Amino acid sequence: MLEEAIKENTSVLRELLAKLSHVGGAVAPQAPKAAPPAPKAEEKPAATPPAPATGKTLNYDTDIKPVALALAKKNRPALTAIWAEFKVKVGSELKPEQFEAALAAINKASA
Repeated sequence: MLEEAIKENTSVLRELLAKLSHVGGAVAPQAPKAAPPAPKAEEKPAATPPAPATGKTLNYDTDIKPVALALAKKNRPALTAIWAEFKVKVGSELKPEQFEAALAAINKASA
């Protein structure tokens, strides 16, 4: 019974490794990473990158969304990385004070 469980687990692991190798190349076993040091009490991580002030009020639907959709068609991982920088899953979750910096990041990635 134990041997059957080992065979089944080995088979499942081989299938997973085969799938992973198709997604991102060869998969090498890695040692567990150490946890990053916890931020000190007086240090607070910035939730949003600072936005340069231009004085123009931006609108998500008219200013951000069309440019974001164009980038998504061209390079979706880049757009996903930008949303992660702003700690949002989708652009509509951006706060108005993040619009300018997000637009700048999208334009930079689109260039």
